[in-house]
Amino acid sequence: VEDRASGVDSRSYMEAGELVISNNIWFGFGEGNELNAGPNGFIQATADAEDPTAQFLIDHLAANGNSVEDPQLGGISRDNDGGLDPRPAMDGPAYITDARETYPIDEDFFTPVLYRGAFCASGVWIADWTALAQYGVLNASIPYVETDNCDLATSTESLVKSENGYKLIQNAPNPVRNITQIQFELPRTVNVSLTVYDINGKVVADLISNERRQAGTYNVTYNAGNLQSGVYFYTLTSEDVRITKPMVVNR
Repeated sequence: VEDRASGVDSRSYMEAGELVISNNIWFGFGEGNELNAGPNGFIQATADAEDPTAQFLIDHLAANGNSVEDPQLGGISRDNDGGLDPRPAMDGPAYITDARETYPIDEDFFTPVLYRGAFCASGVWIADWTALAQYGVLNASIPYVETDNCDLATSTESLVKSENGYKLIQNAPNPVRNITQIQFELPRTVNVSLTVYDINGKVVADLISNERRQAGTYNVTYNAGNLQSGVYFYTLTSEDVRITKPMVVNR
């Protein structure tokens, strides 16, 4: 973002709101990892800058959802050693959905997703056919996925399943690598159970077993680290309702 002592520059466009840098993760700079123009900062001021501290740029980045942190990618490599895995961890900062960019309204080109960046946790669209894959830079075990089948965001209607005043909310994150949260709401005091099943109907986890709970909202943390990749189901059961939602585990 060019900042000159005089004349029109990028800074003037940023100050006018015509240039916006928003919702990015900054990481892995060789010269520093702090959001400043100091000795450990990754910002370098223009030689004749109006503001040699670049505070206007620092304030802009901080105010527009940018963060300086490890995005927790699977692996970074530029060599043909199979070390490149650009998939972000599902419990990492790239899956913080409230920090994603807002999608333009009435624009069919954009597809809502659960992650930031070009790659989801399920696989990558650059597998098999790109030079990175052919030259062995990309980890060969990463599956190919179409972008329209890649950890897509779910509509509000399908996030919540309700019946007789009970609500079972879609677990998050989903797909799951290890830890996920399951939320449900009870309309009255009642005995409830929350159970996880595999696709064959076998119980793999009893998260709540016929416990008496008062009316309200509850969050249950579930560690699915012992499960194989695949589709599972979690069910909320009481004396007058049984609600089930799917959960995807992806290693």
